[in-house]
Amino acid sequence: AYKGETLDLTEQEMLYYAQLPEEEKRKIRDYLKASSAPDDRYDRFKPTLESQVRGSLRYWKQRLGEEATEYYPLHDPGVDDPALVSIVDELQEDSSILYEDMKRIGKHDLPKVTNILKHLSRKLATMISRRYKQSKKAVKLDLRRSIKANVRYGGIIFKLQYKQKRVQKPRILLFCDVSGSMSRYAAFVIQFIYGLSAVVKNIESFIFAEELEYVSSFFNERHSFEDTMVRLIGKSRTWGKGTNMGNALSALREKYPLLLTSDTVVIILSDTKTLDIDYAEEELTKLKRSVKDIIWLNTLPQSEWDNLASVQKYKRLSKMYECYTLAHLEKVIRKQFL
Repeated sequence: AYKGETLDLTEQEMLYYAQLPEEEKRKIRDYLKASSAPDDRYDRFKPTLESQVRGSLRYWKQRLGEEATEYYPLHDPGVDDPALVSIVDELQEDSSILYEDMKRIGKHDLPKVTNILKHLSRKLATMISRRYKQSKKAVKLDLRRSIKANVRYGGIIFKLQYKQKRVQKPRILLFCDVSGSMSRYAAFVIQFIYGLSAVVKNIESFIFAEELEYVSSFFNERHSFEDTMVRLIGKSRTWGKGTNMGNALSALREKYPLLLTSDTVVIILSDTKTLDIDYAEEELTKLKRSVKDIIWLNTLPQSEWDNLASVQKYKRLSKMYECYTLAHLEKVIRKQFL
């Protein structure tokens, strides 16, 4: 950003910026801070500044190599998302972290990501809460029920009855793949979903790799999210191992049937890669019959989906979304619950 305004860069340029070495990002930020122009010449100076930044990005694109730094664009650019923009402006953070592949986010950036996730989830929770409150308002007069309710008063209408369309708060069941390739994504997604707990009271969480583990109890205790995740990972028997989704889905259905209701929205986080994809498809079909909806957060870029039989099988049974950045995550959850 320059003087509080987002530079007019393409999404692809934003994504290349996210790939730059940290030292080069710092140089660009320092250059923007050092650059200034009187307010009356700002509109003429801003395009020049943008051109210089683009030139730097083109240089690094060539130096890093086109193939090594290939990115997959968001279908709906997050930079135009008011919720994301307001959070970044409020925190004065580098917005490129929103478009970084979550598995590539370094340890030095984890405090920044934790801060962003907290604010994103709080803002989204507020938006969801307002929707529920508005849905409780009377929206249409129910004439038949009004007449019936006022028979005792000799036909004089004392009490009006209304038709109300209320938005039901979802019951969320998280089903997160924590195998070796997925564990970093799972930690971010769990943190984001639990940030919504102020308005979504019924959140049940499971992790799986070779087997299924129920982990909701870890989050019922009053510890920081970071301490909770350390304890969870330390006690887990399955975190970081291979993936057998079919076994995990079977265990979910057989051991926890009371959690699988017509009000339950299941959120699956997985790249779809598992042993015995046909068995997993069979169990996913059974799960679909028991719940309201299945939302699948796929951490693989959508451009790779056509080449994977597992994706083709599972996306027929769920609402599958590309989700490997924080921007993807916020957008998918908001789209589903607002």
